[in-house]
Amino acid sequence: MQSKTLIAFVGAARLRTLPLAIAVISMGDICARLFVEHRIEVSIWVLITTLLLQILSNFANDYGDFKKGTDTIAQRKDRALASGVLSEKQVLTSIIITSLLALFSGINLLRVSFQGNFSQGFVFMLLLGLLSILAAITYTVGKNAYGYKALGDFFVFLFFGPVAIFGCVFLHSPDIFFSISSSAMYSITFASLCMGFATTSVLNINNIRDIEKDKAAKKITLPVLLGFRKAKIYHLLLVSSMLLSFVFFGMYAGKSLQVVVVMFLVSALVFNYRTYKVFVAQPDTPFLYFNKELKLFSLSVLILPILACL
Repeated sequence: MQSKTLIAFVGAARLRTLPLAIAVISMGDICARLFVEHRIEVSIWVLITTLLLQILSNFANDYGDFKKGTDTIAQRKDRALASGVLSEKQVLTSIIITSLLALFSGINLLRVSFQGNFSQGFVFMLLLGLLSILAAITYTVGKNAYGYKALGDFFVFLFFGPVAIFGCVFLHSPDIFFSISSSAMYSITFASLCMGFATTSVLNINNIRDIEKDKAAKKITLPVLLGFRKAKIYHLLLVSSMLLSFVFFGMYAGKSLQVVVVMFLVSALVFNYRTYKVFVAQPDTPFLYFNKELKLFSLSVLILPILACL
């Protein structure tokens, strides 16, 4: 019984979503290596904190969608509560425990980053960390869950893009962050935009898959507002913006023309194919088809920080 419960918790944590979070943090880490004083201990705690926030979001998503009846209407058998493998109390407890672990990890990250100096930067990053925990929970939990008001794309872009990348670079070197060159700042900006567009693209595939069931559950997402065809065009714009931002990141990072061309060609080859697979889908395309594309697109995002190392 204990082993089945453990497996259920692992399933609810949705470990398959973690590579996307790892890709985002890896890009932030690369920017830190390029432009500021990189510290391995900061990298470790940034990674731990980010993974905990992602797992927290997954637990909260399971709980929030179940409480609102969304997963029940969709007959989701891959969710812990909707399938009955975990109780509401168990998932709620996991949310509380993961929140506390993320808070502990985040405070330790700040301690390592600021080396005991309780400056304005420390207070700002602490507040930002608390806001990140709140955002991870309120995506689907609560009466004003922003994931149900077509705001999910904005907040995913914000927290997995600018907040994650700039926050990572700042935590490595709070003292010299504001003295880095303008070209470095442009490069970091485009890196943050790139990862913001990448993670929003993943969310959009998820929302395109669920468009009819979300309508039935009165869950308002951008694909619900746009409709199936326009949601696919929106996806094309997201991926195109991601690739363009990636190219500008390389240019402002001072990489040679040959390297930038290789970065673009490889990433374009991978993501154009993945985008094509989404674009040819129809409203009656099976659920498992989109699940496969979600997994493959998420894994493909790992290519971006790998190419950024060139």
